[in-house]
Amino acid sequence: MPRALGLGAKERAIMASQGMMSTTRLWLRKGASLKTPTLVVGFPGLGRIGRIALKHLAKSLDCGLVGFVTSPYFSSQAIVTKGGSARLMRGELYAKRLGSGEDLLLFTGDEHYSDIQGEYETSYKLLRFFKRVGGKMVVTMGGHAAVSENSSRVMCFATDKRMLAKAVEAGAVQAPRGTPIVGISGVLVALAKLKGVPAVCFLGETVGLAPDFRAAKNVLAAVAKMLSLEVDLSPLDAGARGLSKLLEEMEERYDALVQREPLDRLVEEARGHGPDYVS
Repeated sequence: MPRALGLGAKERAIMASQGMMSTTRLWLRKGASLKTPTLVVGFPGLGRIGRIALKHLAKSLDCGLVGFVTSPYFSSQAIVTKGGSARLMRGELYAKRLGSGEDLLLFTGDEHYSDIQGEYETSYKLLRFFKRVGGKMVVTMGGHAAVSENSSRVMCFATDKRMLAKAVEAGAVQAPRGTPIVGISGVLVALAKLKGVPAVCFLGETVGLAPDFRAAKNVLAAVAKMLSLEVDLSPLDAGARGLSKLLEEMEERYDALVQREPLDRLVEEARGHGPDYVS
């Protein structure tokens, strides 16, 4: 399981004195070192595909939490932790030393940035840090609107033909010309090209109405093949079955409710208890 990252009173004071929320900041665990890392990014978006795939990858490889990203461009809310305390919305950095001696660096977040400036600012600062530590390549994951529920393709685009060929060889298909990629998964790859960093994006097709474990599995399978990673994907199958069962139960409860309380009767009873029309 990913290890927790704790902050002492001194660290919290330093963060406060440096204006933690005035700009996007990357915080790294003291003593953490990275060797020629490959950066893999996955944020919650369409079908929550990037987030699901990234968190499963971190858990499967037993990656450790080595840092986090704070930003005023996350939404103005806090999350209650298991211990009952509150923490801000944030991005998280996980790392794992691979058998090759190089590192795998993973980046995800509680949510997508609420402002496009946050995506650009985070991408810029992350790439600047990545180049500073000798980063090798960037891989992003996300979702793409599917034509039908049966679509299961993984689409890809990259900074150059060599990276694109690797993605296609891993089982993805090239995204059509003009395909709009919304969010940090696309921005990061586009900025990486400007900075001379090899990068590729994998997008799983989904209708996006609920967390799509099947699409997340397809994306992660392609990423794992490209990076020669051994990842157990079976838990994602279990997640898909569990979600399907939950949705079926919700539909059954809804049908039962409608049968007990016919809509026409509910509408009739509601008349006279409020305005019939609101402009």
